Amino acid sequence: HNKKMASKIEYDEDNDCYAILDVKKDCDQAEVKRAYRRLVLQLHPDKQPSHARKEAHGPFVRMQNAFEILNDPTKRSSYNAARRISLRAAFRRRESGRELSIQQWWAMKEAEISDKETMRRRNYDNLRNQWRKQADTQEKEARQRREDEAEKQKKQRHEGQKNGMEIKTLLEEKATMDRDFKNWEAKQGKLRESEVEDRRVRLEQLSKKHEQELEERGN
Repeated sequence: HNKKMASKIEYDEDNDCYAILDVKKDCDQAEVKRAYRRLVLQLHPDKQPSHARKEAHGPFVRMQNAFEILNDPTKRSSYNAARRISLRAAFRRRESGRELSIQQWWAMKEAEISDKETMRRRNYDNLRNQWRKQADTQEKEARQRREDEAEKQKKQRHEGQKNGMEIKTLLEEKATMDRDFKNWEAKQGKLRESEVEDRRVRLEQLSKKHEQELEERGN
């Protein structure tokens, strides 16, 4: 079953497993696993900012596929065979470098594949840096919004407290005015009562005087 699966493995120069994992062709399994663990820490989508995780999935799967082939001795053997066949066919089809021996051309081709992957890795590193900068910017903006909202709520609370104090003061002033007005009304009532009483006493006095005068005239 493994041989049947391995026989289906094809070589793609743009997805060279050794170049992707950045390991030599004669590396052992321990080196393959070390390279994989190192790249998982760099490329796993969960290690990327949340807004970039979907885009980060492709490069991670590409690296994981390379690891699955090189980490399995049977798959790796079939992959190496497919790789040799593909590169030998490319050597026969070459349009440049015809003066080179297959060993020289092969070394040149290996360097070309490695350089392409290095450039691809560098571009992806730059992209990940952009993601981090975007995430930092978004976090700063979110933090600023939170701070602005907190300041706004603080001001609203302060204004509410201030308005509450002003309302309390106004209510106290109104209560004082109401008490003063009631006191004034009470005083005015007493004054009117006193005036009425004075007029009543005076009228009585005038009435008595008038009666006395009438009696004196009658006598």
